[in-house]
Amino acid sequence: MSENKTLNFLKGIACLAVIFIHVKFPGMFGKIIALLCQFAVPIFLMISGYYAYKRDEKVIKRRLVKMIKIFAFAFSIWTLYKVAMVILKGGNLINWFTTTFTIKSLFKMIVFCTIDYAIQLWYLIAIIETYIVWYFLVKHHKNTTRNVYTSIILLFILYIVLTTICETNGLAWYLKINFLRAMGWFLLGYSFNYIDKKKIKNLKLESLILVYLVGAFITIAPTIFNTQINFSCVGVIIFSTAIFILALKFSNKSFNKTIEYIGKNLSLNIYIFHNLIASLFRFISKKLFSFNIQNTFYFPILVLICTVLFCYILNKIFNHKKLS
Repeated sequence: MSENKTLNFLKGIACLAVIFIHVKFPGMFGKIIALLCQFAVPIFLMISGYYAYKRDEKVIKRRLVKMIKIFAFAFSIWTLYKVAMVILKGGNLINWFTTTFTIKSLFKMIVFCTIDYAIQLWYLIAIIETYIVWYFLVKHHKNTTRNVYTSIILLFILYIVLTTICETNGLAWYLKINFLRAMGWFLLGYSFNYIDKKKIKNLKLESLILVYLVGAFITIAPTIFNTQINFSCVGVIIFSTAIFILALKFSNKSFNKTIEYIGKNLSLNIYIFHNLIASLFRFISKKLFSFNIQNTFYFPILVLICTVLFCYILNKIFNHKKLS
């Protein structure tokens, strides 16, 4: 499958959107922007599924090993950062280790894809578990059209029910996070390869935009109108799917080379490092200037710019033989 410039562009937009989910603008504006950026992780998962089409177990295994290495790298960086913060704040390092790395934390990581001090790494854990399951399905030839479509329906019903219950009742966020959530989006992206590409090309742009707007409205409605039931996840499914179909409709069209570059080369590092950079800014502003930078409108923009620059430099180092 050839490289798709449109999907690289979409990855670029998605990784920048992730920043605004975790580093929010203040007030209602920040809540709405964060909700409208919820398409980001589904897009990454759908793209992974899309490129898994007709890949044999060797390719899937290679991707699985690659994701494990990336997770090990990200986990090490975040653990070192957390250790440094504990020391700088005068905390008890031994106590932190004994309370952080427990049987309970291991259970949460495996079942709920959650690491308390590195929340955004849930995606890496979920995609690793997804690839493990997909590897066995491909190896034993269980990835049939019927199995894929049935699984998508069941997984999205589970996703809607679980997410709605958790968000309506204000339950812990990690209770709605698991690899089954990731698997549904992965399979949805995979399933688009069953559809005739001409049919996608012939879809009316106006219709897709309307679907996106309906999905976006459903997503933000519970927050704006303070509804008793938080059904925003239904809207996320609708408008995330519409965005992905739009990308397939304009397949391989170049929209912006800078965003395409970010999507192709920097997106994963941006996903890993943005919260770390935000945390560092928060610490410095409080420690050195006694100032809470968290509640300013420019903070998310500052984090975005610094994260992109940092990841650009990091990418150059990794791609430079001597520096690497």
